[in-house]
Amino acid sequence: GLLGSLIGAALLKLLLPRDTRVEVTLLFLFSYAAFQVAEACRLSGIMSSLMMGFSAKHYMLPNLMEASGQEFSLQLFQLLANLSEAVIFLLLGINIAMFQQDLNVTFLVCTIFLCLVARAANVYPLSALANYSSECDDVNASLPQRVPSRYQHVMWHAGLRGSIAFSLVVQFPSQHQKLMLECTSFLVLFTLVAMGCTSPALVRWLEIPHTG
Repeated sequence: GLLGSLIGAALLKLLLPRDTRVEVTLLFLFSYAAFQVAEACRLSGIMSSLMMGFSAKHYMLPNLMEASGQEFSLQLFQLLANLSEAVIFLLLGINIAMFQQDLNVTFLVCTIFLCLVARAANVYPLSALANYSSECDDVNASLPQRVPSRYQHVMWHAGLRGSIAFSLVVQFPSQHQKLMLECTSFLVLFTLVAMGCTSPALVRWLEIPHTG
């Protein structure tokens, strides 16, 4: 993904004549190629696309000729992301609705517990590291502000696992793929319903101000 964005940025910078339609097409093709090349090499296409998105934002988009081209590219990819997410959740709902076998409740509960523990193991140590970095140099205004503990609790609670987890497990290379697919489907359902629906109440209980 990073290599693709660098090559794409070089082409956009050297492209003559400059044409917004051609530039946006190249941006789209390189983004799609990053996924397909990674899949052909038996690597993670999703991770390649993720890196492509990070690096394209910094290297490819600034080389588009006009601001209108940048805005159109962002809107195009936002539209594609929304459509893809809608398809993923449609497949997820169909899979849950057609579920007819006995659910391995023990495996599901252990999976939910481990996901919550893993989420905490990421949120709290990284927040502590960010807070420590901001304390080391108080005069540097460019450093991010401290992350209060109540914000950390919301970040942990709002760790919804949805489209990416489901799309990954669909390609899970194992004889236990069906078990993993069923467990992931109900895990996503749990995080969306139980944790998603209780997030506003948690925000109010922690007295976190919000805008909008």
